[in-house]
Amino acid sequence: MATDDIEEYLENHNYIALRVSKEELEQGITGRYFDLLSFVGQHKEYAGKFCGEFALEFAGFTPQEIWQGKETRSFIRRLNAQFPFMFYLAEKQGETLKFLTILECSDGKLQGDNMALNQEKFEKYLKTQLEGLINMCQWVGYSPEDAQIMVDQVYKYFGI
Repeated sequence: MATDDIEEYLENHNYIALRVSKEELEQGITGRYFDLLSFVGQHKEYAGKFCGEFALEFAGFTPQEIWQGKETRSFIRRLNAQFPFMFYLAEKQGETLKFLTILECSDGKLQGDNMALNQEKFEKYLKTQLEGLINMCQWVGYSPEDAQIMVDQVYKYFGI
């Protein structure tokens, strides 16, 4: 994705909504999403603007394909590895944190009706993402109190 296109998108929107299609994942054409998030992560004004204003959706997948599919898990793991500040960007009410966490920390196995999380992976992931959230807050100039509010929102989301 060209820099001009990224800037135009970011200037004209108040929310980043990634709608990742099955075809994009199958064909491996997801670079534009990484370009966009990389740009946001490198520019303080956009990092500040889109704090808590990022949503992720998978289009064209059955629920089983989302939660147990190789493509979705691989995409999320690449996303989390490249951007250890996804909890900073992610909206804290919808499915985005759920997608980011379950697809990162599960082994793709069901436990009843839910995906089983690997507790060790979850603890490591949570620590990494919360550090990224705090680092981004400091970088964009948010107060420690504002950072704590965001950390508390994540804890509340996960019932911690």
